[in-house]
Amino acid sequence: MARLKAEFKDNGQATVKGEGLVFAGSEVIGTTGTIQAVGATLFCGTQAFDSGGVPIEANGDFRIDGLLS
Repeated sequence: MARLKAEFKDNGQATVKGEGLVFAGSEVIGTTGTIQAVGATLFCGTQAFDSGGVPIEANGDFRIDGLLS
């Protein structure tokens, strides 16, 4: 992954932006292989936020937007 930025606001808004997610080994090195979606899970004490899957672009970029409850 070239870059990952996560931002969480007081109102519960969560934004995660990733760039360049690719495999680092095997015959698909340097590509996203067959990955079509990614997700994120944030744990805070006993609470968990799961973004579910979001599409990943051919270059490995993705953006997750959600609301923590």
